[in-house]
Amino acid sequence: MDRCCHAVRASDGSPLFKFETGEGIGVAPVVAGGSVYLASRDGWAYALDAQTGSLHWKSPVGGMVMAAPAWGRRHVVCARRQ
Repeated sequence: MDRCCHAVRASDGSPLFKFETGEGIGVAPVVAGGSVYLASRDGWAYALDAQTGSLHWKSPVGGMVMAAPAWGRRHVVCARRQ
């Protein structure tokens, strides 16, 4: 399993950015509000800039994430396995 989030331009499929996490990414990322939200099997949730892939923040989830993050106006929610 790849440890990277790969983003491509929708217009032509050319690479936009690649962001590497500590472990594999087993769930789909969420794109909202100019950010990409993803969670990795390394126990962290990440927020990236949707255009550049630069890290906005990362936060410990406390276990392996089992489903894609859910995004709300003020929160990102991740389900995890303990």
